[in-house]
Amino acid sequence: MTPPVPPPAATASARESVTADPQLREELTVLHGAMLQRDARDWAGVLVTLGRYDARFPTPKLLAEATALKVLALCGVSRVDEARELAQRLAVASPESPAVRGLAGSCIAP
Repeated sequence: MTPPVPPPAATASARESVTADPQLREELTVLHGAMLQRDARDWAGVLVTLGRYDARFPTPKLLAEATALKVLALCGVSRVDEARELAQRLAVASPESPAVRGLAGSCIAP
């Protein structure tokens, strides 16, 4: 099933808020790079990129998304206990986040 497409006004509004917020734009750029590494299964690269992300953005706006990527990368390098611990902290901090639901098929699943 294809998710509904937001109305054009909502899409334009979201695009404007991203371009109006330089930090959000920078975070998206870094996380996009990490997602490309994830897609290539370059788990060590994802962890390096996210380490730089953490250093660059001490108060990130996309913390849940970055954390979920880190969980997946930890799974990818067989650091399952760390992945589960981090996923648990994410679930407590952001229980309604789509990032939490996106981890269901990862190594953290029972």
